[in-house]
Amino acid sequence: MKNYLKILLIFSVVLTACSSKVVTTPSSDATVSKFYFMSDSRWPGLGEATFEVDDRVDTGWIYPTDSLRYGTRLDSVVPRFVFAATPSSANLTLGDTTLSLTGTDTLNFYRTPIYVSIVAADTKAKKVYEIKVFVHETDPDLYVWERLTSSICPSEPMETKALLTADGFYFFTNNGFENRLYTSADAKTWAAEAAPTGLPSDCRVRSICYNDEEDLFYYADEAGVYTSSDGAIWTLQALAGYVPEAMLMVFNDEPWLIVKRVGETALRLATLSSTGKVILHNELMAGDTLPEDFPTYGFAAVEYVDAGLYRHGLVAGGFTKSGRMVGSAYNIEVASRPVEDTLPCVYRMTNYAYLQAKAEPHAYRAYVSYNDQLESYGGVNERLEISDSIRFSDDAGLTWTVADTAESRYPEGYSIRYESSALTDGEYIYVIGGQGTDGVYTDVYRAKLNSIDW
Repeated sequence: MKNYLKILLIFSVVLTACSSKVVTTPSSDATVSKFYFMSDSRWPGLGEATFEVDDRVDTGWIYPTDSLRYGTRLDSVVPRFVFAATPSSANLTLGDTTLSLTGTDTLNFYRTPIYVSIVAADTKAKKVYEIKVFVHETDPDLYVWERLTSSICPSEPMETKALLTADGFYFFTNNGFENRLYTSADAKTWAAEAAPTGLPSDCRVRSICYNDEEDLFYYADEAGVYTSSDGAIWTLQALAGYVPEAMLMVFNDEPWLIVKRVGETALRLATLSSTGKVILHNELMAGDTLPEDFPTYGFAAVEYVDAGLYRHGLVAGGFTKSGRMVGSAYNIEVASRPVEDTLPCVYRMTNYAYLQAKAEPHAYRAYVSYNDQLESYGGVNERLEISDSIRFSDDAGLTWTVADTAESRYPEGYSIRYESSALTDGEYIYVIGGQGTDGVYTDVYRAKLNSIDW
């Protein structure tokens, strides 16, 4: 009986051991889950490039979601594959050469066509993918320039100003005793309009601004503020108790001026309401007056929208009331909006002089907001040398970088200048008019960043 139980126990253990044995079935999945290239310091963005894997019924496709960066070389890249299951073999065919994948091979992807052939672990299921790799053929950071016209008007003026409105381009000129106006729908073909009326004969047209919200042009001098709905017929309005020193810019749909009280010399920053009321912004000024290095002429002014979609106004460079050229930069933004539309906004102003090293004095630059950055064209330095550089700022004008001349340079035949007008319609930048060593220009140049509409 004891022997019988012993034999039965042994049989039970053996039976249990045999029944617990796991039988593994080789995978029949021969698909690719992911494809990418190893990073290479020579080719920025190579390792981050993403690829689509389309299995399809027959030959699958592997292709990039976007072309690789301009200039990327494919003659020495390391391809990497992630398989849905470990295959029994995987071979890569480049042109007429086939090799077994190791995951570390440096290969020439210019040898086409390129196929990857996978045999599943069961050695029966197979899958073939064709691999396509594309590289941008044009430099996305290159600015392409063209001259639209060599001269807007037949005679040479003393001063010019170009503005872009919903109706097209406006070009104001003054020769010291007469104002002229030219308009265009495309900045190529220009028409002479009737001479503007209501402006002073010696109008400093560089100070004319346009408010697209109100569809009004503005100009200011000691007599008051001039407005026009068409650029041709102007109306003067005196400011009760104040004398304009300079028209600054249009920002936040409001005309901004530098003013002084009648009988005083202290300068103040103000906006003009739709009813013509002067609204002083004392919150922007220490002691209710502008700083000594705030410019009154020759400055660059631009409105721009930051990454958070907040509007800013930047005023930089130029000359103070005493005639001193400065490198100061003032950034104005909305601090709070009123509950009632009839009340003015409250603003705050940052003097970049407290945030950066002393900037080089400059004047007569043209600023424009384009491609989510500020750009600066022309101008003069303290030695009155005309700048031959294009400058970019991606931190709201706090710092500026001279553009790489391989990608952003003035076109052949372009004369470096100051007092030009820089405009944008979102797709193109227009540089119009200005002054140089050989006189006043009335030409039009247009530039476009290759990637602006990618």
